[in-house]
Amino acid sequence: MAETPAPFVPAAGASTPAALWSSRHAVRFEVPAAGTYRVGFAASATGALGSVALAHVQLEKAAPGAAPTDYAPTGASRTILRGMCPIAASKLRAAFERRCEANACFYELTRPLAINTESLHDGASPLAGKLARGNHNYRHITLGLNLVGQGILDCGGTCPAAGYVEYDLEHNARYAGILDRNGAARPFDFGLAGIRHGKGIAMERHLSFPLSSIDEGLLRQAGIEKPELRGRPLDGKYRLRVYESPQLRWSRLEDIQLVLQYRYWSPIHANGN
Repeated sequence: MAETPAPFVPAAGASTPAALWSSRHAVRFEVPAAGTYRVGFAASATGALGSVALAHVQLEKAAPGAAPTDYAPTGASRTILRGMCPIAASKLRAAFERRCEANACFYELTRPLAINTESLHDGASPLAGKLARGNHNYRHITLGLNLVGQGILDCGGTCPAAGYVEYDLEHNARYAGILDRNGAARPFDFGLAGIRHGKGIAMERHLSFPLSSIDEGLLRQAGIEKPELRGRPLDGKYRLRVYESPQLRWSRLEDIQLVLQYRYWSPIHANGN
């Protein structure tokens, strides 16, 4: 079933982009069965000759009666970079899905977190001001996880006190861009790697920079700063899984922080050239 909007006809003599392009149209349809479908566009539905220009076509699965979401430019991977940090706690929790497998339940990020150091150049990256802009070949040393939330671990005094959660972090660097000294990204395949059942801090603290002596002491505890990704590029897609426990109160989660120790190369200019 489809709703076909009225065709857009530019005003006679229109020359500016605002006059030549219509507002965004949405066409709803139902897919009766799984399969391969072709989507086509015609210049005219009445048989008369005409011309058409299309831009920013987006297909998406929507709930019945729901409006389409904002346009999101994607490539072959369908991964997008969006500067949305910080976000509301409710939206952060909604980005995870509770699942169970192999006798364990967990909250898993439904869409991977993407890091693209090439975007540091234009200053639009959400990591601008956090990573050392103007360098190249960014690589992991260690990584730590911190969950923020009042009473995020609570069992009513009926269990031993704990200050950590267990998590997995998968790093997909099958097509990771390594910045060369000219600022160009050179793609390489570093495969998949990850941290399995690492321990993340859950002490109701929000880590700030520079770190306080207390926070630095927490990160230096055995098993918190993980070296499994050492030498791998920062670029890639990350998928996080936080394991459920009797103490974890997911509804109280407010923020998640990744604490990176990383290295990079800096250009050296000989003789001032």
